[in-house]
Amino acid sequence: LTKKATKGDFYAFCDQDDIWLENKLKNALEKLKNYNEIPSMYYCNPELVNENLQKISLKMNLGKPYRLGQILIKNHVPGCKMVFNYALFKLIKNIPDNKVLYLPFHDHWIYILCRLFEGNVIADKNKLILYRQHNFNVVGSRNNKFKILLTGGGLHDNNRTRYNRALLLSGLYYDELPEHSKYILHLITSYRQN
Repeated sequence: LTKKATKGDFYAFCDQDDIWLENKLKNALEKLKNYNEIPSMYYCNPELVNENLQKISLKMNLGKPYRLGQILIKNHVPGCKMVFNYALFKLIKNIPDNKVLYLPFHDHWIYILCRLFEGNVIADKNKLILYRQHNFNVVGSRNNKFKILLTGGGLHDNNRTRYNRALLLSGLYYDELPEHSKYILHLITSYRQN
Protein backbone atom coordinates (compact mmCIF):
# COMPACT_ATOMS: atom_id res chain seq x y z
CA LEU A 1 0.00 0.00 0.00
CA THR A 2 2.84 2.36 0.77
CA LYS A 3 4.28 1.79 -2.68
CA LYS A 4 0.92 2.72 -4.21
CA ALA A 5 0.58 5.96 -2.22
CA THR A 6 1.07 9.30 -3.96
CA LYS A 7 3.22 12.26 -2.98
CA GLY A 8 2.36 13.94 0.29
CA ASP A 9 4.16 15.78 3.05
CA PHE A 10 3.61 13.13 5.74
CA TYR A 11 2.34 9.55 6.02
CA ALA A 12 0.80 7.50 8.83
CA PHE A 13 -0.56 3.97 9.16
CA CYS A 14 -4.00 3.62 10.68
CA ASP A 15 -4.77 0.19 12.09
CA GLN A 16 -8.51 -0.34 12.05
CA ASP A 17 -8.72 -1.46 15.68
CA ASP A 18 -6.63 1.30 17.28
CA ILE A 19 -7.73 4.83 18.16
CA TRP A 20 -5.62 7.93 17.69
CA LEU A 21 -5.99 10.52 20.42
CA GLU A 22 -6.62 14.12 19.53
CA ASN A 23 -3.01 15.38 19.43
CA LYS A 24 -1.27 12.44 17.75
CA LEU A 25 -0.96 13.99 14.29
CA LYS A 26 -0.58 17.53 15.62
CA ASN A 27 2.37 16.50 17.80
CA ALA A 28 3.92 14.46 15.00
CA LEU A 29 3.73 17.24 12.42
CA GLU A 30 5.08 19.78 14.88
CA LYS A 31 8.11 17.58 15.57
CA LEU A 32 8.70 16.67 11.91
CA LYS A 33 8.13 20.05 10.27
CA ASN A 34 11.81 21.09 10.27
CA TYR A 35 13.09 17.89 8.64
CA ASN A 36 11.68 18.05 5.12
CA GLU A 37 14.89 17.03 3.34
CA ILE A 38 16.09 14.40 5.82
CA PRO A 39 14.39 11.00 6.19
CA SER A 40 12.54 11.33 9.48
CA MET A 41 9.99 9.44 11.53
CA TYR A 42 8.06 10.14 14.71
CA TYR A 43 6.46 7.74 17.16
CA CYS A 44 4.45 8.13 20.34
CA ASN A 45 3.80 5.94 23.34
CA PRO A 46 0.61 3.85 23.42
CA GLU A 47 -2.06 3.42 26.05
CA LEU A 48 -2.80 -0.31 26.11
CA VAL A 49 -6.51 -1.06 26.19
CA ASN A 50 -8.72 -4.12 25.85
CA GLU A 51 -11.50 -4.78 23.33
CA ASN A 52 -13.78 -2.35 25.21
CA LEU A 53 -11.15 0.43 25.39
CA GLN A 54 -10.55 -0.14 29.10
CA LYS A 55 -6.95 0.40 30.22
CA ILE A 56 -5.07 -2.81 30.90
CA SER A 57 -2.15 -3.31 33.24
CA LEU A 58 0.38 -4.39 30.62
CA LYS A 59 3.09 -1.78 30.22
CA MET A 60 4.51 -0.79 26.87
CA ASN A 61 6.87 2.15 27.01
CA LEU A 62 8.62 2.49 23.67
CA GLY A 63 11.60 4.29 25.17
CA LYS A 64 14.50 5.88 23.31
CA PRO A 65 15.02 5.42 19.57
CA TYR A 66 17.19 2.46 18.60
CA ARG A 67 20.52 2.85 16.83
CA LEU A 68 21.07 1.12 13.47
CA GLY A 69 22.67 -2.00 14.95
CA GLN A 70 19.79 -2.41 17.40
CA ILE A 71 17.00 -1.88 14.88
CA LEU A 72 18.51 -4.43 12.51
CA ILE A 73 17.91 -7.00 15.25
CA LYS A 74 14.60 -5.96 16.81
CA ASN A 75 11.80 -3.50 16.20
CA HIS A 76 10.10 -1.69 19.08
CA VAL A 77 7.85 0.72 17.17
CA PRO A 78 4.62 -0.68 15.71
CA GLY A 79 3.49 1.05 12.53
CA CYS A 80 0.29 2.44 14.04
CA LYS A 81 2.42 4.77 16.19
CA MET A 82 4.54 6.10 13.29
CA VAL A 83 4.31 9.23 11.22
CA PHE A 84 7.03 9.82 8.62
CA ASN A 85 7.97 12.38 6.00
CA TYR A 86 8.26 12.36 2.22
CA ALA A 87 12.07 11.98 2.30
CA LEU A 88 11.64 8.62 4.07
CA PHE A 89 8.65 7.69 1.90
CA LYS A 90 10.83 8.00 -1.24
CA LEU A 91 13.26 5.41 0.16
CA ILE A 92 10.39 3.01 0.86
CA LYS A 93 8.82 3.55 -2.55
CA ASN A 94 12.10 2.74 -4.35
CA ILE A 95 12.13 -0.89 -3.17
CA PRO A 96 11.79 -3.13 -6.25
CA ASP A 97 8.53 -5.09 -6.32
CA ASN A 98 10.37 -8.41 -6.55
CA LYS A 99 12.16 -7.69 -3.24
CA VAL A 100 9.11 -6.84 -1.13
CA LEU A 101 8.54 -10.47 -0.13
CA TYR A 102 11.98 -10.55 1.53
CA LEU A 103 11.28 -7.62 3.83
CA PRO A 104 10.41 -7.83 7.52
CA PHE A 105 7.20 -6.23 8.73
CA HIS A 106 6.53 -2.86 7.07
CA ASP A 107 7.10 -0.87 10.27
CA HIS A 108 10.42 -2.56 10.97
CA TRP A 109 11.61 -1.92 7.42
CA ILE A 110 10.69 1.76 7.59
CA TYR A 111 12.57 2.16 10.88
CA ILE A 112 15.60 0.35 9.40
CA LEU A 113 15.64 2.62 6.33
CA CYS A 114 15.41 5.74 8.46
CA ARG A 115 18.40 4.67 10.57
CA LEU A 116 20.33 3.30 7.59
CA PHE A 117 20.28 6.74 5.95
CA GLU A 118 21.06 8.48 9.27
CA GLY A 119 17.60 9.98 9.44
CA ASN A 120 15.88 11.44 12.46
CA VAL A 121 13.85 9.25 14.80
CA ILE A 122 11.75 11.31 17.18
CA ALA A 123 10.26 9.66 20.26
CA ASP A 124 7.27 11.27 21.97
CA LYS A 125 6.78 10.05 25.55
CA ASN A 126 3.12 11.12 25.45
CA LYS A 127 0.48 8.39 25.11
CA LEU A 128 -1.37 9.43 21.97
CA ILE A 129 -2.91 6.19 20.74
CA LEU A 130 -5.23 3.63 22.30
CA TYR A 131 -3.49 0.40 21.28
CA ARG A 132 -6.18 -2.24 21.43
CA GLN A 133 -5.09 -5.69 22.59
CA HIS A 134 -7.41 -8.61 21.96
CA ASN A 135 -7.36 -12.25 20.99
CA PHE A 136 -7.33 -11.39 17.28
CA ASN A 137 -4.19 -9.21 17.27
CA VAL A 138 -1.72 -10.46 14.67
CA VAL A 139 1.11 -8.91 16.67
CA GLY A 140 0.65 -7.06 19.93
CA SER A 141 1.72 -6.82 23.53
CA ARG A 142 -0.26 -9.77 24.82
CA ASN A 143 1.30 -13.15 24.30
CA ASN A 144 -0.17 -14.96 21.36
CA LYS A 145 0.99 -17.89 19.25
CA PHE A 146 2.06 -15.72 16.32
CA LYS A 147 4.14 -13.43 18.52
CA ILE A 148 5.79 -16.40 20.23
CA LEU A 149 6.64 -17.85 16.82
CA LEU A 150 8.16 -14.54 15.69
CA THR A 151 10.20 -13.83 18.78
CA GLY A 152 11.35 -17.24 19.84
CA GLY A 153 10.24 -19.83 17.37
CA GLY A 154 10.69 -20.88 13.76
CA LEU A 155 11.06 -17.38 12.33
CA HIS A 156 13.86 -16.41 14.70
CA ASP A 157 17.34 -15.84 13.25
CA ASN A 158 18.12 -19.52 12.89
CA ASN A 159 17.14 -19.05 9.23
CA ARG A 160 19.63 -16.17 8.84
CA THR A 161 16.98 -13.48 8.37
CA ARG A 162 19.26 -10.74 9.72
CA TYR A 163 22.06 -11.85 7.43
CA ASN A 164 19.73 -11.99 4.41
CA ARG A 165 18.20 -8.63 5.32
CA ALA A 166 21.66 -7.05 5.50
CA LEU A 167 22.52 -8.55 2.10
CA LEU A 168 19.32 -7.10 0.64
CA LEU A 169 20.02 -3.67 2.12
CA SER A 170 23.57 -3.73 0.76
CA GLY A 171 22.36 -4.74 -2.67
CA LEU A 172 19.66 -2.06 -2.82
CA TYR A 173 21.41 0.93 -1.26
CA TYR A 174 25.14 0.38 -0.68
CA ASP A 175 26.48 3.15 -2.95
CA GLU A 176 24.11 5.73 -1.44
CA LEU A 177 24.78 4.92 2.22
CA PRO A 178 26.80 6.84 4.81
CA GLU A 179 30.07 5.11 5.79
CA HIS A 180 28.84 4.06 9.23
CA SER A 181 25.85 2.24 7.74
CA LYS A 182 28.11 0.49 5.23
CA TYR A 183 30.33 -0.61 8.11
CA ILE A 184 27.42 -2.08 10.12
CA LEU A 185 26.11 -3.95 7.07
CA HIS A 186 29.61 -5.22 6.33
CA LEU A 187 29.92 -6.61 9.87
CA ILE A 188 26.68 -8.54 9.47
CA THR A 189 27.26 -9.81 5.93
CA SER A 190 30.86 -10.89 6.56
CA TYR A 191 30.53 -12.45 10.02
CA ARG A 192 30.92 -15.97 8.62
CA GLN A 193 34.38 -15.11 7.28
CA ASN A 194 35.90 -13.77 10.51
